Amino acid sequence: SSVDFTQVLPERYRDSFLVSGMEIFNNVPVHTDSSVKVGINFYIEPGDFETKFWKIKDEDPTLVYTVANQVQNGKVFKPEALEFVESFVAKPGDAYLLDISKPHSVVSQNPSHRFAFVVQTNDYTFDDVANMLVETGYL
Repeated sequence: SSVDFTQVLPERYRDSFLVSGMEIFNNVPVHTDSSVKVGINFYIEPGDFETKFWKIKDEDPTLVYTVANQVQNGKVFKPEALEFVESFVAKPGDAYLLDISKPHSVVSQNPSHRFAFVVQTNDYTFDDVANMLVETGYL
């Protein structure tokens, strides 16, 4: 049997969300995701990684660049452009609502394997999705 991860959302919004698998094996530099504003990560195998969120303190364009897989509005940030905001370390079975339009990184002193199912959208804001989760009783 399969799990429908969109069941955490009110049915009338589910068509605006995409479910995919996210798998990483290494540290991920500070970035914003391309064409996605909000994600709900369901951590299956979180590995020994810490997800960190940052705010931009220096708008100097020389401190921002893109990489090949960032096709729209995604960016990578040099550390000197940023100020740390908060972080979390997921455990197996955890789910996190993330504003991935904000700069974030994934780091580990001992990178291993991380896998999560991600329910994501570019149609709604973080607050919109938070309200959806309140409506369904998941937040």
